[in-house]
Amino acid sequence: MRRPRLALPRRRRPRRADILHLATALAEEYGLAARVWLDDGRRKTREQGKPVVDNAFLDSYSIGLDDKAGTYDHEGVTVIDYRPLQQAWNA
Repeated sequence: MRRPRLALPRRRRPRRADILHLATALAEEYGLAARVWLDDGRRKTREQGKPVVDNAFLDSYSIGLDDKAGTYDHEGVTVIDYRPLQQAWNA
């Protein structure tokens, strides 16, 4: 027995811009900040006056807990308090 195909046909797949719009609209509705890291999304989000990351995305979920501190130091990542960022998105 064949498993059903879960992917949408190419013509019906949502575009990344649609996903960004939906995600940021939901974030705004619920008073949350959104993590935006792709170049086009960062540009559009900055145009709306929202803060976004300045560098390429670092997938922290792929880093083991024991390796995180060392990886962050090596990559030059500064861990910040999220609350001021949240306040900026809600302004």
